[in-house]
Amino acid sequence: MLLCCLCYDVLILFINFVIFLKYNNSLPTLIMLCGDHGMSDQGSHGGASVSETLVPVVYIKPGQTFVQNKRQDGLVTFPAIEQIDVVPTLSVLLGLPIPQNNLGKLIDEMLDGFTIEEKLLAWHTNAYQVVQVFKQNLPNHEQEPAFLAYERTLESHRNWMFQMKGNLSSVTFNEVGVRISQQYKDAIVLMSSKLSSSLTQYDMYGLLTSIYCLFVVSMVM
Repeated sequence: MLLCCLCYDVLILFINFVIFLKYNNSLPTLIMLCGDHGMSDQGSHGGASVSETLVPVVYIKPGQTFVQNKRQDGLVTFPAIEQIDVVPTLSVLLGLPIPQNNLGKLIDEMLDGFTIEEKLLAWHTNAYQVVQVFKQNLPNHEQEPAFLAYERTLESHRNWMFQMKGNLSSVTFNEVGVRISQQYKDAIVLMSSKLSSSLTQYDMYGLLTSIYCLFVVSMVM
């Protein structure tokens, strides 16, 4: 394990060195490095244990740092990242469209260099993309709590944009913006959960019929 950590460190150092030599830091660079799986104490992988499913992520971008959470006991922890959230986050950071069937949400800690206006635009883009998938797969989406939460968040965002920043203190302005971004995140989580549960419903009658047919064929043969 120690050897793997050293390899990660050497690789990151090498990438930074090449970027510095080639571009002299003149181009914006984004690097995300992670493993595809962890490893159990016995040296295997493929199971569902924490050590096998949890892997470190290294995120590097000039002017931005990954946020650490420092506990009261002095230990430093890092927020857990869902794999599904990597794609929309990289899309926003690279200025690319979010894939149309994405169900993930932005990794908020990676938007540290964004202003509150830029953050809300990113969250709006993420939510709008997810809601398109929501509409396509749920005929009665207008009645779903997740969609109603999205609509309320849009209204809050719209009102926030029309408020004159000069009439509010910068602290209040930012606090309201942060609250709206959290509302976007909550709406995305609700829509994603609803979609995941609806799209993974199995046709039990069809499955049982298929099993029966396979059983009959095997007996005949």
